[in-house]
Amino acid sequence: MLEWIRMSLMKRLHVNSDKCERLWEGKKLCPTVREELNRRMGKACDCIALKSTSKLYEVETFDGRRYSVDLKNMSCSCREWDLSGIPCCHGLSAIGVEKLDIEDFVHSCYTIETYNKVYMYTLQPMVGVDMWEKTGYITPFPPKLWQKEKRKAIKSKKKGVDEEPSGRTKKKNKTEILPKQPFKVSCSFCKHAGHNERTCEWKKFVEEFPDETPPKKEQNSQDVENPPLTENAPIDEMMLDGEIPPLTQQTQPDQIC
Repeated sequence: MLEWIRMSLMKRLHVNSDKCERLWEGKKLCPTVREELNRRMGKACDCIALKSTSKLYEVETFDGRRYSVDLKNMSCSCREWDLSGIPCCHGLSAIGVEKLDIEDFVHSCYTIETYNKVYMYTLQPMVGVDMWEKTGYITPFPPKLWQKEKRKAIKSKKKGVDEEPSGRTKKKNKTEILPKQPFKVSCSFCKHAGHNERTCEWKKFVEEFPDETPPKKEQNSQDVENPPLTENAPIDEMMLDGEIPPLTQQTQPDQIC
């Protein structure tokens, strides 16, 4: 792999150096930078440059924005010229008013002269392995690959509720896990446990024979007029017939007298 990287680098250095000598001879800027300048010159037509001093300009765009351009320091208040090293559309508008060469205001790193200096150094060719000088030492061998020893997975049985977990297992929660309680099903129709309303036999019987259901017990008129006396009944209701109810735990002698 290292030999392949060395050969590809040697080829790349030669191709770029040869391209600079044959194709770009007599030019000052690289083709990519020249294309970017042409694109920005199209936008410079919408700018109006007003001269302040010999090297300072105030440039106004078509949308009403204004920028300050310094040709001496090659900078613009939009910061595009400062960051890229290529004049922005505002700077190109000021350069056009001065009628100067645009290529003189581009950073030197984009020139063909600098490009040629980068690829002037090449990698020297090498001979094959069979022509290398023999030293007489033992040929070094690569180190052995270390592999982790495989071992069988330890399967732990499920622990009961009362059993404590082993040291290898970790508790998921610090709280105790309670056993599941059995759920009792009750019917909402007959109020009995062991089944639900869908499987209720009494409901099926009522739907199939509605006339045979026993009628509800009617209350007698005497029971309604004279209800049974209870401990929780109020005193006013118990004294309807003029009789004094017996004393209970809830009644007090002071209230009766």
